[in-house]
Amino acid sequence: MERGRSAPLRLVRRRGDGPETTDLIYRDTGAFEEARSHVLTEGTWAGELTQFTKDGCEVAIEGSWTLMRDSQGRPQSILAINTDITEKKKLRAQIALAQRMEGLGTLAGGIAHDFNNILTAVMGNIGLAQLCIPSDHNAQKNLAIASSACTRAGELVQRILTFSRCPENQRIPLLLQPVVEEALQLLRSTLPAMIDLRMSWAPDIPAILADASQIHQIIMNLATNASHAMADHGTLTVRLEPVSLDVPLAGASAELPPGRYAKLSVEDTGCGMNGSTLAHILEPFFTTKAPGRGTGLGLAVVHGIVKDHGGAIVVTSRPGAGTKFEIYFPAVDIRTAAKTALPLAEPPLGRGERILYVDDEASILALSKHILEGCGYRVAGFTDPLDALRAFQTTPDEFDAVLTDFAMPQFSGLELAESILRIRSTIPVVLMSGHLRPEDRQTAQRLGLREILRKPSSVGEMVYALGRLFGRPAKND
Repeated sequence: MERGRSAPLRLVRRRGDGPETTDLIYRDTGAFEEARSHVLTEGTWAGELTQFTKDGCEVAIEGSWTLMRDSQGRPQSILAINTDITEKKKLRAQIALAQRMEGLGTLAGGIAHDFNNILTAVMGNIGLAQLCIPSDHNAQKNLAIASSACTRAGELVQRILTFSRCPENQRIPLLLQPVVEEALQLLRSTLPAMIDLRMSWAPDIPAILADASQIHQIIMNLATNASHAMADHGTLTVRLEPVSLDVPLAGASAELPPGRYAKLSVEDTGCGMNGSTLAHILEPFFTTKAPGRGTGLGLAVVHGIVKDHGGAIVVTSRPGAGTKFEIYFPAVDIRTAAKTALPLAEPPLGRGERILYVDDEASILALSKHILEGCGYRVAGFTDPLDALRAFQTTPDEFDAVLTDFAMPQFSGLELAESILRIRSTIPVVLMSGHLRPEDRQTAQRLGLREILRKPSSVGEMVYALGRLFGRPAKND
């Protein structure tokens, strides 16, 4: 900058590799004038400016300005050292977002523990009610519906945890149609009423090896994106069909070799995307949404799940013509894949074995004690894991098995299990938890824990687990 005798300070046009200074500064109407006024008054200024190039791109600048004076002390020019920190600010924002997501995972884990404890108490009492009335009683149907709702609530908690953390995948051969149908049923209530949801299932769709909760997450993320693209008004179409590739698939997000695949398509009638946007949509933190409406993680998560399943994504879109996601999952060579779980067999009864049961929730402890004692076991129950450990130290040979919750204050279930196994290494221990991190599962395996039961659990699940521990299989009708 320089100042003439009668002219105000003005910018000197300097040409370089980047945009011209005048193209940057004069687009910023308020902050620049404030910075210039400050340097004229105080002699220096330091801070950030948001500037714009002549083609409208934002540039973040970190400036350090000093007022230069002539020999008589009059303002002569301003020495401005500006540093482009656009990428630096983006990186800081990404780190901050990653930290918030990590915090969300911790929060979700705490909520899951408390919520699963509530669901366990509800499911257990429903199970007791089912046992206390005849099997042909009219109330059995209502109790079954309530139990199913509790199961869905527990699965919803697991999906929240799947999003906020990176849990250990549990892939099994499954058919996509029932999984996708269930996800769409949950999704329907969250979509705006003006969005027409259409489904199409081709015959003979092959089974895939997948984690059902992650398939749910793919559907939820793609449908949510589609809803935003349609401005809450349009048609969302979901299709499933078998595909056989004779040559590698061109245009996929990953190399797809020839073979059999199950193809999931999610298509909307929204605003569509141009080529430059389409090239970046699977990148983490890339978003075209306004601040506060998106993290830029939804499609990146979908891409990561599909890639981890050995599949690929093909995206086609044009401005004003909507967007179509085609996801290819490798087929597995099995003759059948179960659509629904088989009915549980009659649980085996105990023969007076003594169980050490530990849970910091008094309501769950009382319920579980009642259930196990009704099934032929003797139960010593504790809400304080340290009290339980002292009881075991006093008479370690009086107990036949240990069932313990994982998340407890002061002393976790894994710490309790380790202490008990040091005293008596052969006693079977069962761990119960709403959610375990991969490292917790590794610790459980290292300690030699016999089983891990996921909360919320039904009346029979603990009894089945104990039957397996004691070598008494369930009885089939």
